[in-house]
Amino acid sequence: MAPSSTPPRRAWVLRVALILSLFGASCASGEPGSTSSGTTTVAAEAKSSDLLSLRFSGTTDAPLGYYEYLPPGYGDGEKRPLLIALHGLGANGDGSERELPKLVTAENGDNAGIVALIEDDRWPLDRPFVVLAPQHDSPEDINIGPCDWEAEVQAFIEYAVANYDVDPERVYLTGLSCGAYGAWMDIAEHGNSQIAAMIPIAGDPYLAWAKAECDLGGVPIWAFHGDADEVVSIFYPRVVMKDLGACPSPPRHEATLTVYPGVDHNSWTSTYDLTAGHDIYAWMLNHQRGD
Repeated sequence: MAPSSTPPRRAWVLRVALILSLFGASCASGEPGSTSSGTTTVAAEAKSSDLLSLRFSGTTDAPLGYYEYLPPGYGDGEKRPLLIALHGLGANGDGSERELPKLVTAENGDNAGIVALIEDDRWPLDRPFVVLAPQHDSPEDINIGPCDWEAEVQAFIEYAVANYDVDPERVYLTGLSCGAYGAWMDIAEHGNSQIAAMIPIAGDPYLAWAKAECDLGGVPIWAFHGDADEVVSIFYPRVVMKDLGACPSPPRHEATLTVYPGVDHNSWTSTYDLTAGHDIYAWMLNHQRGD
């Protein structure tokens, strides 16, 4: 047998160095939105997971811990579109090193969102979004529901626009299940003051409609729901989207509900990975705030 061209100890050292370098890239310690070179450059064989970092609670000025994805070329002075992705109830946590990874490890399907696509290298590098996915924690106050995080969403977007090279006119919001409820309530509270377009998936819009009614139409909305969903019934999404569609246009923007026949609560996996055939990312990019 031919001898190895690399001495065993040196090979072991090289492997350890590689592991440590990859770990350091994933658990970022620099300033948010920063890279060591100032610009996100990637090799030809790079994958989306190489550009994904965790920002734990207390390590930034953000109100929440979050995942951060910076697209290739970020830092070159161009303002990128910003996509805020809100998780489901099963991924709730305090943004710590122990709990933030629940966004990709939760076992009830709440881990099948955009962060998981990036982590699994199923996110095309030519998508231009800066993606930030904050982690919401269940409140200690029993009078506040576990999905009530619209105030946090507003504060987090303010932080993101102030700390990242993003275009404030192209801020997009999506959420699945509990996160979709939070997205609905965010635009009920704040209208189009921050958001250019919204993709809520498997979320209940009833309370948002009760609060804002036709004012929800200030933001273009493309909602998705499975008609076999037994966790969040499709009843109110159908009623609200029908009522919203009857609001005067203008000022109402487009409001579309796509229903998946026979699909249960997890209507987000095939929506986010585009296997359902709806290019939500191109749709979002067609909208700017104030259009």
